[in-house]
Amino acid sequence: MTAEDERAVTTWAEASSPKLKSILLAQDEQRRKKLALEVMQARIEQELKIQGALVELARLSGGWSEFLETKTQAADIYNRIVQDLNQRYIIGYYPINKDHDGKRRRITIAVKDHLDYSITSRKSYYAPEP
Repeated sequence: MTAEDERAVTTWAEASSPKLKSILLAQDEQRRKKLALEVMQARIEQELKIQGALVELARLSGGWSEFLETKTQAADIYNRIVQDLNQRYIIGYYPINKDHDGKRRRITIAVKDHLDYSITSRKSYYAPEP
């Protein structure tokens, strides 16, 4: 969180005139002195809640999530994205239940006679009302 805060201030300072840059840096120094540990802790807790919600959303929609914490992780994450995209298939089906009642319908996808295969997919969908 501290590194993110420093990046934001640096970005603004670099884009500013020399006079405004000195004012921004002075204000940032004063702000840092006043910034209590509790405030940083609250920001961290908020970030963790947001990340948890994003992880759950990804899981429910058949995806996955990763969070870049250092620049050195970028290549591994990008490689995983490319690998994931290269292993995707699109399947479709026509549901037996033709009712458009706005209810959630569960989906289960498996490869017959291959329990060792890992399938990542949506777990459900909504049948929208007309």
